[in-house]
Amino acid sequence: MAEKRAAIISYTLSYTPTNHTKMDPQRIIELQKHYQNTNKELWLKGPRSKMLVYPFYAMFAFSTAASLYYTGRAIAGIKDE
Repeated sequence: MAEKRAAIISYTLSYTPTNHTKMDPQRIIELQKHYQNTNKELWLKGPRSKMLVYPFYAMFAFSTAASLYYTGRAIAGIKDE
């Protein structure tokens, strides 16, 4: 058991990411220009940010509305039958 744990730890410590995880310096400059020249909010500047942010807004609004609705029902003493 200890040998297996040592092997896992040594693999984890010796792991180096491959070249496909490194970004091209030219692409970094292009992205920096894009982010600095856009007048949008920071969380909406990315190319796929709308696919992440707007569903989050919808789920947040729904969960807030539902909890406020049921809190109001609890305060008023209305019970489901």
